[in-house]
Amino acid sequence: MSLRTIFREGCNLPAKHVLVTFDDGYYNNTKALPLLEEFRVPAVLFVSTQHVIRGKAFWWDVLERNGHLRGTPRSQVRDMVKRLKRLKTAEAETQVRAQFGSDALRPVNDADRPFTPLELRDFAAHPLISLGNHTADHAILTNYSPAEVRAQIQRAQDDLQTMTGKSPAIIAYPNGNETPAIVDAARSAGFFFGLGVHPGRNGLPLQPGSQDSMTLRRFMLTGDCGIEAQCRASRSLFSLYRVGRSVKRKVNSDFSPVQSA
Repeated sequence: MSLRTIFREGCNLPAKHVLVTFDDGYYNNTKALPLLEEFRVPAVLFVSTQHVIRGKAFWWDVLERNGHLRGTPRSQVRDMVKRLKRLKTAEAETQVRAQFGSDALRPVNDADRPFTPLELRDFAAHPLISLGNHTADHAILTNYSPAEVRAQIQRAQDDLQTMTGKSPAIIAYPNGNETPAIVDAARSAGFFFGLGVHPGRNGLPLQPGSQDSMTLRRFMLTGDCGIEAQCRASRSLFSLYRVGRSVKRKVNSDFSPVQSA
């Protein structure tokens, strides 16, 4: 299912549908394009625009890479990531540079780098690809003031318009963190759909701009276990995996400051 179909049909769609999404704006998302073309599957790319414009790596990749090189236990790296997720992006990046050097956020290869602006423009022009807002700095919005939330969202919209000529009507909240105030800010910015990372299905029909449409659930597939098994779990009406993910998300969210309205 494509975004065009959602808007054209008003979400009054029979049967079951899947919307394929990619977060952040990694260049390696291009590797999925041959499969999308083969099966005529549309997808949405949610872009953290300043990473594209400035050509910088994502700070969590820097932690993972350097932790591996230094033999740091995975549990310790996870704790570091969790701690930095409580900060604004600029603050997290400052700490990463202080620990790993001034060039720490320079990508090392095509696996960890974002698109360039020209690459993003070309990718976004593909008929199977739609764009989504992922804030300017991959900002975990519960760490930001209301004014900063609006600025992060709007700057990403402006950046995407400048780079690609497109202004998305869908947003993915970085790290899945959202509050009613953040949802209202996204709705006020002109979005009709918003995605988190809580696993689950979404019932149809959906009213664009409604609370359900602005807090959509989705299944996150990871590379640390078999894709087929994850797909089977997502199709099941009940899944211990999804329950576990939901509990983990709730525990992690308790460590993030709650934004006031």
